[in-house]
Amino acid sequence: MRFAHDEILISCDVCDGGELHTLDLPARVMECGNCGYRFVNPRPTQAAIAAAYSDPHAYDQWLREEKGRERMWRKRLDLIEHLTRGRRGRLLDVGAGIGTFLALAGDRGWEVAGTEVSEGAISLARERHGLELVASQLEEAGLPNSYFDLVTLWHVLEHVPSPTGALRAVHGLLAAGGVVVIAVPNDSATMVAPRRVKRLLTRKPYERYKPVTPGEEVHLSHFRPSVLRRLLRATGFQPGPVTVDDQYPLPSVWTDARVAVTRSLARATGLNLGNSLLVSARSA
Repeated sequence: MRFAHDEILISCDVCDGGELHTLDLPARVMECGNCGYRFVNPRPTQAAIAAAYSDPHAYDQWLREEKGRERMWRKRLDLIEHLTRGRRGRLLDVGAGIGTFLALAGDRGWEVAGTEVSEGAISLARERHGLELVASQLEEAGLPNSYFDLVTLWHVLEHVPSPTGALRAVHGLLAAGGVVVIAVPNDSATMVAPRRVKRLLTRKPYERYKPVTPGEEVHLSHFRPSVLRRLLRATGFQPGPVTVDDQYPLPSVWTDARVAVTRSLARATGLNLGNSLLVSARSA
C-alpha cells in the first residue's frame, strides 16, 4: 500500500519563500533556498495520514514497549518539572498518542488536556487512562486562548501539515510567559555524518530520507537546530538552547549514557549528535 501524493506546496511554510529545490527525489524532500527548511512535497493529504494512523494495529509496538515507554515519559516529565522549577499548572500535549504522558502528568498534579488525530489512539487513551482527547488538528481544536501554562509536542511537529500554523496556535493558547517544549528528529549534518560512517563500515546503503509509507512514521518536515530556532522566533517565542531528547522507548544504561554525553557535548560546543532535538521556548 502506498500514499497518493496529492498536495503540492508552492512556498516555504517557515519563511514563505518560493525558491524551492529538490533535495531527495525518491523521498520527495525539498529544501527552501532562503531559510533551509526541508519538507516532503508533494505529500499525502491529512485525511490519508490520519486513516493510516487509525489502523487498529498502529500502536501495537507501543503497547509491547509499555514499561520502557513509561520510564521514557517519566524522564521527560522530570525534565519539564526542572524547567518549571516544580510548579505544576495547565498542560496541553499536542498529538498525545495513547495518553501515557498525560496520565503520568495528571498523577503528579498537572491539569491535563490533549489533542490527537488517530481514532485508534484516542480509543486507547480512553480505555487505558480515562482520558478524553480532542480529535482534531491543533488549529481546529477549539481550545481556550491564553489558558495553558505549558504545551508539549513530543515528536509531533515533523508530522503536522504546517509547523508555522501549529506554533502560532500554540502561542495563542499559552498564558503570558507560558512555555512550549518540542522534540523532533535531528536532521543536522553533525548527526548525519556519523550515520554515514557507520553505514560505510557495515557496508550497508545509507538513505538519509525514506519515502513516507502507510504503517510507518509519516515525517512531513525535517528539522535542523537553526531552522527550528528560526521557526520559533517567527511564531512569537524566545527559544532556549537546542539540546538532545531522550527518545528511547527501551531505556538502558547505554542509552542513558549516550543521552548524557550528547547533551554535554551540545552544551559545550553547540554540536548536536543526538538522534532527536529538544528545545523549550517561552512565549514572548
